[in-house]
Amino acid sequence: MSSHNKELQRELDGARRELETVRRKMGGIEGQLRESQEEVNKLRRKEAMFRTIVLDQASVQEVSDDDILQGFLKLRQNIQKISHSTAYAVDTIPLLSAAQEEAMPDLKDFYSPASWGGLALPDRRLCLRAKIYDKLHHHILDCSCFGLLGTHIWDGVKNGPIEPGLRRFECLLNERGGKYSIPLPD
Repeated sequence: MSSHNKELQRELDGARRELETVRRKMGGIEGQLRESQEEVNKLRRKEAMFRTIVLDQASVQEVSDDDILQGFLKLRQNIQKISHSTAYAVDTIPLLSAAQEEAMPDLKDFYSPASWGGLALPDRRLCLRAKIYDKLHHHILDCSCFGLLGTHIWDGVKNGPIEPGLRRFECLLNERGGKYSIPLPD
């Protein structure tokens, strides 16, 4: 009977150690949960603060040179994060479908074995980063905004800056007391 008691005592001691280990792990996980909840609450407070700032300054938007510089630095950092992300398998040569090649012919040259295949991994990341910059510049940063560029021809029609048209529209609204009804199409 004594050996049976000793066996049961060992099992009990082992179960107590295991219970203590689980409690320690649970305490650590609870601590991580509290930290995560605090971080979420902190981010929600920041979000509310930024929303208030944005809404308070919605009518007056002054952008300093430092704000622009910080924005571009953040853009650069994000592009670097993307180019170093594991989401882009730079260690392979992607196989493009015919539809992809037709939609984006520059990708065929970009990923060709002669150019992409001959580069080391760090150089591929640099090329990927340059491609992202190029796309951002071409599709976003180089676009005109509210007539900042001069007149241009679009589908055979000469268009100019948008401000004069907006000015005329605003004058028309003021003449009508701010009321202007636009008939809705059926």
